[in-house]
Amino acid sequence: MNWSDSAHRESIDLDDLGDDELAGAAAVGDTEAFAVLVRRVTPPLVRYLGRMVDDPQTAEDLTQEALLHAWKGLPNFAFRSTFRTWVFTIGHRKAADHHRRRRDTPFDDERFADLEAAGPLPVEEAERQELIDALRAELDHLPSNSRAAWWLKEVEGLTLEEIAQVLRISTGSVRGHLQRSRKFLHTAWRRGTLEKDHRRRVRTSGKERFMPDAHDLTDAWLVDATRQLADPPGDVDRLISSISAGLSRIRRPARALASDGRRIKITDAVVKQMIAIRTRRLLGRLVVFAAVDGADDTVTGIRVGLIARYADDLIALSDRVRDIVEDVLLETIGPESSAEARRNIAVRWQDVYTREWLSN
Repeated sequence: MNWSDSAHRESIDLDDLGDDELAGAAAVGDTEAFAVLVRRVTPPLVRYLGRMVDDPQTAEDLTQEALLHAWKGLPNFAFRSTFRTWVFTIGHRKAADHHRRRRDTPFDDERFADLEAAGPLPVEEAERQELIDALRAELDHLPSNSRAAWWLKEVEGLTLEEIAQVLRISTGSVRGHLQRSRKFLHTAWRRGTLEKDHRRRVRTSGKERFMPDAHDLTDAWLVDATRQLADPPGDVDRLISSISAGLSRIRRPARALASDGRRIKITDAVVKQMIAIRTRRLLGRLVVFAAVDGADDTVTGIRVGLIARYADDLIALSDRVRDIVEDVLLETIGPESSAEARRNIAVRWQDVYTREWLSN
């Protein structure tokens, strides 16, 4: 079947698709879909990890590790959370492992014992610096989970439930960490600035504005100031390119398939990837599920799941998908080895809004 005729093509802009739709395609092996996800999630992930570790290069390394780990694990991702939450969960674990190797992280709440201590806090040593720099220092002295909860909620906009998934704690614990973070930051500000009777000036976007004394600082200002720390460290474009290039080095588990005397090794992962990419390019439809049925090296059937658009003619489109799958099987494992599979090609469609599978 020749699909080169442009009349049969429908364009699809990956940038218009949601994260979870792209994650489904990436799970099947669509590297272009995953590249879009990498571009979206790298900036927030690297700036989050930049707050969780003390070295920008380490934050970039952990970001790359987390996203390559996500690429390898996507075939087993069950979508019990959003893709973004899942990636933050992986990144948080990478940061925790990094600190455990160094044995220098406060992953408990013992630092809150210093709230009522008489000694000076780091903010007092930063009196001559801008308030934003002092806030950065205080955030670094929060316990890890409290700092993570504050950053994920106030900068990255995650819900309490999503933060609980990332940190693997209850939503009640997340609320506790947020409340204690506010208390910690307010206490630090009061101690560092109460002795000053004048108002500090802070330059923002070239305009001078006045900041009130510490007792007037509100949660709104703390959130605003925290967000001003959110510029990702390092060269993010270079990091994104490095992550995308690294995908070729990651080997997902795959099953070798019997083929008609071909010397090139064909696996089920290759077949699924070709089906996904070819369907997207020729039909403008996203494959979010693909399975190569059979035992050992035999192929007895192919199951494909796609996202349907409003008013799609699913019967006609299903026939076209089957033609694409048949072409891929003939090209990869050959007519003899694919004979049974080509008789058993099942196509299902998923509602674009509800993500429910539609009845055949």
